[in-house]
Amino acid sequence: MTFWEQAIGVLFGCGGSALVEVHKWFVNREKVHAPHYAKKLRYWLGTIGMVIGAGFLVCAHQLTIGHALAPWLAVNIGASAPAVVLTLKRQQQPLVD
Repeated sequence: MTFWEQAIGVLFGCGGSALVEVHKWFVNREKVHAPHYAKKLRYWLGTIGMVIGAGFLVCAHQLTIGHALAPWLAVNIGASAPAVVLTLKRQQQPLVD
């Protein structure tokens, strides 16, 4: 797998995650006021982090299987990134002193 094959998969994964965010804004487009969180830097940093994390998940998957993913699969993995991260977070064991 070449660097460019890997990079294209990562970009499609990031695009899939970004599509989820665009869909959220599309659903809210007719509301008079923007959601309160839209003005928070923390929200936008989290959104950008999730998009980058989606690319990381695609990269990890491609490296595991040893070849580039089909673009549609990379988009799908990117779109599911928030659910994957939430599941991983829920599986963490609390630290005990």
